[in-house]
Amino acid sequence: MKEFDFLKTMQEFVATSAIGVSVLRNQGKGSLQAVRTALASMNLSPVTNMEQAEYRKWIDGSTNWLLSHWPGTGRPWGAARKAINLFMRDAFYNQYLNREYNIDHVEKWMEIALDSKVAEGLRSRFPELTSWPGLKHLGQHVSDQYQNCAQRLADKQGISRVHLDIWLWLENR
Repeated sequence: MKEFDFLKTMQEFVATSAIGVSVLRNQGKGSLQAVRTALASMNLSPVTNMEQAEYRKWIDGSTNWLLSHWPGTGRPWGAARKAINLFMRDAFYNQYLNREYNIDHVEKWMEIALDSKVAEGLRSRFPELTSWPGLKHLGQHVSDQYQNCAQRLADKQGISRVHLDIWLWLENR
């Protein structure tokens, strides 16, 4: 009988619940299970003592790490980044993972999970934004533009940009 590891099981639960069926729709056959499995095994301990520049390097590296687990030949950077951001948001919201890995100290640097609904909300407030290319074609340059606008909106609202996802997604669903 397999021994119960509470934190490992909690991380698997968060990976599964954060990455719902609609999150990776049309991102390639087998991507949903592959992403959930990879995130369930992701090492979160480096986050514990990071500074801002380290977090940016970590999330960039984690996006590439997740892409290395992507099935098939397509490597949708935007979908991988969305999955990482949703997972980290939900890990932050989970008291057990947050406490274990001190995720709350990186809250102010966490990104909003971008998708068409969030992009629609940002573009309605920042018409100068580049047209939304779709998740499958989203690259880091356009993502950074959207993240910068999200940061401006979050600053105006007095919250961290990671939380804008809830508001913008609900507003545009």
